[in-house]
Amino acid sequence: MPVFVDHGTEIASHFELDEKHLDRIVNGDVTDPGKRVDRQDVELIAMSALPEHYLNLKLRDLTGRSVARDGIAPALRDYLRQKYLGNRVR
Repeated sequence: MPVFVDHGTEIASHFELDEKHLDRIVNGDVTDPGKRVDRQDVELIAMSALPEHYLNLKLRDLTGRSVARDGIAPALRDYLRQKYLGNRVR
């Protein structure tokens, strides 16, 4: 997950990965719910290849805060980093 936190936008865009393919890559055969990445977060990474307006709306729904247009990519990284990496050092 650390790679997708920092580079998920670029990976999804470059390889034109949709939510279904990203979910297969990120979660694979992981059956433990505590170790799986939430489907909505996989969707966020996939949406990062779309116009920023859609990602802004989804992030606002999840975090309850509006994100400035120039801060969408950093806001997505911060959200994912906080949720999945916690206090781990990058």
